[in-house]
Amino acid sequence: MIKVWFLLVLINFPEYPIVYYKGVKSFESLENCQEQMAPVKNFFEKKELDKGKTAISIESYCLPFYTFKSIDINNEARISRES
Repeated sequence: MIKVWFLLVLINFPEYPIVYYKGVKSFESLENCQEQMAPVKNFFEKKELDKGKTAISIESYCLPFYTFKSIDINNEARISRES
């Protein structure tokens, strides 16, 4: 098994009783995951502001996750990635 870092974004709006979550992507290192936290947060903030929502709360986390190796079409081992 291979350890990857999964970027999870939690979004909350004052007018809704639930917390939305977005699984963004997996990364091969904690540093790569942390580097993407700010751009991803900015993306979601801009997306919601464009919709006219001005009050939102966004938090993101890099979570360790173990995954199996997968085989691509060329039969080469690689790390499974979610987009």
